[in-house]
Amino acid sequence: MCSSDDRIAQVEHHFGVRFPRDYRELLGATGSLSRFVPPGSDFLVIDALDELIGNNEAGEFQQRLPGAVVI
Repeated sequence: MCSSDDRIAQVEHHFGVRFPRDYRELLGATGSLSRFVPPGSDFLVIDALDELIGNNEAGEFQQRLPGAVVI
């Protein structure tokens, strides 16, 4: 599910950050990503925007890495 510019701005405001342009474009185009990345067998997961706040709060990332946002 794609994310709207307004929703992206809301989540950016929540974290007090501005996401990079390419990440904003990914959110607007696909919303998330989950796939194997060649040439190896690494598996990449980029969470949907609606999961970012909950995942970051559950993992206590802000306490361990102030200002960081795990995508």
